[in-house]
This record gives sequence, structure tokens and C-alpha cells, in this order.
Amino acid sequence: MKVDNRFPFPPFLGPESTAVSVIPVVRVTPTEMELKWQSTDTASQYIYHLDTESEVSSDKTVGPLKAITPSSLMPSTLYNITIIPEMGDVPGKSSSIAEYTRPSSVSNIEINTTTTAAAFSWQNFDNASSTYTYRLLISGDSSNPVENITGVGTTYATVCGLIPGSSYTVETFAQVGNVTEGASSSASFCTDAAPVNFSCEPVPREPTLVLTWALPPGNNAGFKLEVSSGACDNMTCLENCSLENGTSCVAEVTHLNFCTSYNISITTLSCGKNASSVQNTCTTDSTGSFS
Repeated sequence: MKVDNRFPFPPFLGPESTAVSVIPVVRVTPTEMELKWQSTDTASQYIYHLDTESEVSSDKTVGPLKAITPSSLMPSTLYNITIIPEMGDVPGKSSSIAEYTRPSSVSNIEINTTTTAAAFSWQNFDNASSTYTYRLLISGDSSNPVENITGVGTTYATVCGLIPGSSYTVETFAQVGNVTEGASSSASFCTDAAPVNFSCEPVPREPTLVLTWALPPGNNAGFKLEVSSGACDNMTCLENCSLENGTSCVAEVTHLNFCTSYNISITTLSCGKNASSVQNTCTTDSTGSFS
């Protein structure tokens, strides 16, 4: 009998010998799964069969390479994968794993804010999205991260306890079975600035008004001051206010007319949506006209 020495046949090869060791999953996405494995002997002429069992079964000859990346998979689907070494039509001992593909990332994130809360909504177009929960992670420069986990199939959430006038980033993760998590989708937002209440006092014998208001809670990007009287309007932006006792802002409005009423509004500015304007009517001193 002629023996072909190019393909040595290990004498111990048989149904219970030559096995595939544990199959590590190198990378998983919603539609791909990268696999690598090793055999337990030194033979190199194996043909590997990949049996993928989920809603649909398939069989694929991999060849002598000990790696494969199945693609066109369904997101968030459990796949049972079996690797079978084979040589000379004699199968060796197989090895199997079960692994979920990842859920797809969410899209079309919408955010509505108030001073201390943010309402989020999003979409996920996976066939299995009705079984997903979602994990939201909200982080900002001046606060600890806040985590929120939705109910099954819920694609909206409201997070409270935020800081007015502050920048945040929300990361949204789709989860299946509270275990397998997809890649995050992120969006930035800013809470609304908090409004202020102010008082105004005339300066004796001067056409000047002094405005005083407490610093609003949270952060701000300054204040917009508007002064009007009849057909005369003036607007000034104050990036920083002069502090009185470290807690109150003070601003002087000068070059006005004596004994004249002015409509004054102050708006807290923010990195996002400004606060609602607060208005007051103030009158300058009248004594200057008699000096």
C-alpha cells in the first residue's frame, strides 16, 4: 500500500481524540462574531465545520485556519456555535459555546430640559427591541454620574436632580436580558438656567438705579439686562456680576433721566436654554431736578 507522507495521519486520531479547546469570543457586534480557537494536538491538516444554530442553522467549512468571523447575523440573538475538527473524513471531538450578538445602538435621541431635569427619548429598530431594557448614564463636570435603567421595551426616561445651567452628556446602552449590552450612543445637553428675583433702588440725587439679586442656584453664563422707557431701549450683557457679601449680584444702570420710570428685565444666561426673564418697574430719583 502506498502511503502519502505529505499528510501524516496521527495514529491516535478518532472520534474521542483530537479536540478543539475552549472557543474564546474575541469580538461581538450586532451582526458579527469573531471567534478563535486551538486544537489539543500538533496536527495541522484539519477541516473545521462551523454549525450555527439560532432561528436558522448553517454549516460552513472553515479550513485549516483556527479563526472565523461569521457575519450578517441578527442583533441580540442567541447563537449556539460548534467547532468540529475533521481529518480524512474522521471527525474529532467538538467544542461548543452559546453567545448573544449585541443589540444595535439607539438613534434619534431627543432631549427636553428644565432647570433640574431632562427627559430623553430614542429609537431602536432591532426586531427584538421590544425585549430590551436601556441603561442611561448621565455625567457632568460638577456632579457624580447618574444611572437610570428603563423597563422592558421602554424608550424614554426622565432624570431629575440635575444642576441648573450645567453641561451634561448622556450615554444610552441597549441591553438584552440585563446582561448583554450594546455600544452606547451619546448626546450632549445643558440644563436651563435658573431665573433671578431682583430689587431696584434709585440713587439719591443721581439719574441712576442700583439693581440687586441673589445668585441663582447652579451655574450660569452671565446675565442679560434690558432697560426700556417709551421708545428708548437698551440691552447689556453682564458676563460677571459684582458680588456683594459673596452671595448677591449688584449692577448700576447709569445715564438715565431723573424722575422717570423704566421697565427692567434680567435674564439668566446658560450654556443651553436661558431662564425666563424677570421684569420690574423702577423709577429714578426726582431730587436732581431741583438741585
